[in-house]
Amino acid sequence: MKNLRIVPFKLPLKIKEKLEKVFKKFNLNYGSADLMYVDNEYYFLEINPTGQISFINNICNYYLEELLVKILKNEI
Repeated sequence: MKNLRIVPFKLPLKIKEKLEKVFKKFNLNYGSADLMYVDNEYYFLEINPTGQISFINNICNYYLEELLVKILKNEI
């Protein structure tokens, strides 16, 4: 994992809106979506309804659990 490089970025609004529709269709208000980005195209792979954030959280020091708690408490 020493050479692993993760660069944060924002999804295009169109892709974000599509993901929101998928989450709504499956009645999910939380989870993680796996996407692949190749040749300027996004490919949907899967949704993990329990969310898997430890990997990215630990590498990038995002502290996503704290943000999630604030969202669930309606503090954001």
